[in-house]
This record gives sequence, C-alpha cells and structure tokens, in this order.
Amino acid sequence: NSFFVVTNIIKTENQLEQSCPEYPFPKAICSSDKSCKKGSVDIHSHGIQTGRCVNYNATVRTCEVTAWCPVEPVENPPVPAVLRSSEDFTVLIKNNVLFPKFNYTILNIPPKLNTSCTYNKITSPLCPIFRLGDILQEAKENFSEMAVKGGIIAIDINWDCNLDSWFYDCSPKYGFRRLDSKDVTPGVHFRYARYYKTPQGKEQRTLFKVYGIRFDVLVFG
Repeated sequence: NSFFVVTNIIKTENQLEQSCPEYPFPKAICSSDKSCKKGSVDIHSHGIQTGRCVNYNATVRTCEVTAWCPVEPVENPPVPAVLRSSEDFTVLIKNNVLFPKFNYTILNIPPKLNTSCTYNKITSPLCPIFRLGDILQEAKENFSEMAVKGGIIAIDINWDCNLDSWFYDCSPKYGFRRLDSKDVTPGVHFRYARYYKTPQGKEQRTLFKVYGIRFDVLVFG
C-alpha cells in the first residue's frame, strides 16, 4: 500500500476555455501566421493551434491555441516548498499479518500502546506512529530538499518471527530507504483541477500541479 503527502504546489488560476498564446517552448515560437498550422498539436502543446501568431509578451510571439487559458507556465517548483511544514505530520501505520500454516495472525500495534509515542529506532522501536521528517532522516534524506520536487520512500516492515512457544519472538522491524533516483528525473508530481462557474455562467477552473512524497509500505518476512 502507499500514501501520498503533498509538499509543493504550482497554481494556474482563473482558466477559461478560449484562445490564447501558447507557452513559448521552441516549437511554439513564431514570427508570422505562416509559422502556425491550424489544427496542429505538439506533444508539449496545451491545446490546438488556431493558425494565428500572437504576442505572448512584449518580446515573444507564439502560436495561438484553443485551450484552458491562460496556459500553465513551465516553471520550476517554489523553493522552499510551500508545504514544507508537513515534515512534522505523523502517520499511524496498521499492519496485520497472517501465517496460514500455523493459523496465526498478529497486528503491529502493541496491546498497551502509548498513543502519544513516536517511532524511534532506539527508544520506541515498536511504536507504529511515525513523524514524516524522522522517516526521511532514517532514509538518509533531507525533507526540505525532497519536498521541493517530491520523491518515493519505502517503509519496510520485516516480520522475522519465531512462533515456538519456548522462544516466541514476533515483532516488526522497520526500515526506510529512498526508491527513486536523485539523478534521473527525480521527483513525483501530478495535476488536478477545481472547476466552478463565473457570475456569467461560464465554466472556470484553477489548475494545480502538486509535488509530494509517496510512501510505499512494503511488508515481508
């Protein structure tokens, strides 16, 4: 199982379905209408070209597109991350395992759990409540740095159990590591939109490009 924590956001507000200048990526820059092909769509396009070359700003002209306008700018996420305080969020992980051969099941939550505990590999190794910043520290990662573009962290739960009555031992051991590469397209993001009506009855939206950390809970034993 996995859960995702949003750490950074780029918003494109007040978008309407209409015609507007494309963002000036190389194939969208133009000098005249002849540079723009009506009906054309590029892999990087935000919409369909109208065939007109229009002003993007005072110095750059781009092909006009029919799209949600203004189009989303291509820019780097904010530094520091907008939601960097999520480092102090905590998560309770519940994990129930079954050993079918022995008809034995166990939960990772101790019977007399101190609900105010926070996991610490030395002082509270069985506490199932984890502070997100501590998880990244255990994975040898910096939360503030990863929060900018996101990433993927594994939470390993290892059940190495001895079910013999004379030497019973069945407690989870937790480990943490980064799964995605820092060097090859690092980060995790996706987009979603919130739609609403203008006073004139037109559909409008705000587009969110959100970055965050995906935590994958991996159980083995």
